[in-house]
Amino acid sequence: MKNLVKNNKEQYDFLFVILVYRNGKDLYDFDTSLRQHLSSYQVVVINSYMDDISNQEIESIANDLKYDFISIQNKGYGYGNNKGIRYAMEKYIYKYLIICNADIIIRSFDISKLPRSNAVIGPKITTLNGKAQNPYWAVKNKPMERMIYYGLLKQSRLRMFIAQGCNKVIRELFLMTRRKANLVSKVYGVHGAFVIFTKDVIEKLYPIYDENIFLYYEEAYLANYLQRKGIKGYYYPLIDVLHKEDGSTKGMDIDQHSLASSSFVYYYETYVLGKDK
Repeated sequence: MKNLVKNNKEQYDFLFVILVYRNGKDLYDFDTSLRQHLSSYQVVVINSYMDDISNQEIESIANDLKYDFISIQNKGYGYGNNKGIRYAMEKYIYKYLIICNADIIIRSFDISKLPRSNAVIGPKITTLNGKAQNPYWAVKNKPMERMIYYGLLKQSRLRMFIAQGCNKVIRELFLMTRRKANLVSKVYGVHGAFVIFTKDVIEKLYPIYDENIFLYYEEAYLANYLQRKGIKGYYYPLIDVLHKEDGSTKGMDIDQHSLASSSFVYYYETYVLGKDK
């Protein structure tokens, strides 16, 4: 459902910005779930260009679903999402903007307690094997970040194992105290597969992402950025999504471990060790 305002911009409650690479077929499942739960929305698909064939296929899918489509150079997650957000800001009026993976299926979408301003919100996200992905980081944990950083520098699997295990324990304890009550709770960091921004946050913080981070650990950067700017993060289990995982990286000819390592080292050295902008 769309409405036109005085400046002829279409107005929606929710704008979805979906960055894809090579494969857009997951959009069909996403769209089916979207139509079941929302009425006032628009979707912007941004294709990180690989070749003409995939570009044409993804554009065809977007057109079939009546989504907006733009094709850009493949310069990574931050660059692509910033381009999509800018497009959405210029073309539409909205209440919330959602950065979303294509490989998402919406299972419930209760907005009765959704924060209306100064908020970035992460829903309940579950993978196909039942793993909970939100909150990404329930609390800011400086020792854990330090351990990840030195674990990557020294290529220490033990340090990485301890840091990841620590975060998993904190997440499970957090969820254990809130699961029955289905509580909306403040958190430090939310998972990047489905992130809801209130409009005022987009307008205040744009560009949202650091484009030097090509892929991975954008959640760490975003959590740090939001805290420095006084934006509140929330875990919001009244919205529940299934994340099929790997839809955004499937088929990519990259060294995922090396890319993830360089992303976190850049984040940590730039925003934690004081080489900030």
